[in-house]
Amino acid sequence: MTKRGADPDRTDNWDIYTVAAEPGGAERQVTTSEGADADPDLASRPAWSPDGKTIAYTQGGPPKLIDYGVPHLAVVPAGGGPPKLPAPALDRWVK
Repeated sequence: MTKRGADPDRTDNWDIYTVAAEPGGAERQVTTSEGADADPDLASRPAWSPDGKTIAYTQGGPPKLIDYGVPHLAVVPAGGGPPKLPAPALDRWVK
């Protein structure tokens, strides 16, 4: 995981990356939202599905809401792509 943006110390934009398990393995960015995806400050860690095809994580709320944005459970294909939110209307924090 890494922060991205012009100044990584002034944003809560975290993204998830995967790296091929081989010498010189290429990295691939899996999430692209502007919020804090799998924010380590919330003790939220991504979790691989048993078949290795998807990654579950907490997707942060909109950055403009800062701490009032509700993190949602999200599932994204391990190779990247649009995430799916299993419970988008849930109005409680997911950790």
